[in-house]
Amino acid sequence: MEIIKHFALNFSKKVAKHLLRELAKKNYKRQIKQLPQDILSLQLELSDIQAKIRILEGQEIDHIIKKNLTGLRVQESNIIRKIENNQSLLKSYLKHQKIPETIKPLLLKPKPFLSKAKAVKSIISRDWLVTLLLNVFLGFWGVHRFYTGHIIIGIIQFFTFGGFGLWWFIDFVLIITNQYRDANGSVLLNPIL
Repeated sequence: MEIIKHFALNFSKKVAKHLLRELAKKNYKRQIKQLPQDILSLQLELSDIQAKIRILEGQEIDHIIKKNLTGLRVQESNIIRKIENNQSLLKSYLKHQKIPETIKPLLLKPKPFLSKAKAVKSIISRDWLVTLLLNVFLGFWGVHRFYTGHIIIGIIQFFTFGGFGLWWFIDFVLIITNQYRDANGSVLLNPIL
């Protein structure tokens, strides 16, 4: 009797494993068939977000637009990551098969609207008034240089007391005339101008 129970239990485990494997294969095939549509819808969503980015970058940048751009950039990078993941799944499935012509455009690598360096430059810029106040009150120690990303020059100014006052004064004039640039090369955001 024990042998029959053991045999029946073993047999049912094997059948259950086999059924689960078959269900996983069917589910995988269903997912693979759905991948081209998913990639296409993600590409459409990506182009919509990039159009919004284009519109916002055409406007004068203020704090609200900066936040919107940052959010859109995050969405853009998340969608690009999803597209690349789906493309790699599809490529691995089609590895040993001839890729149909209709699927080849879906396998092209998606590109962000701007390069990362330009995106950082357009989004991150320092405030003019904060830089001016830091220069006036703490400029002899180069604090405004640290704030704008000029770390090395800030350290030098810290130890030379603003280049013996001369460097501090030159930075003051550059900030007042809105010629001072941050480490990215961007002009400071000036709410007055």
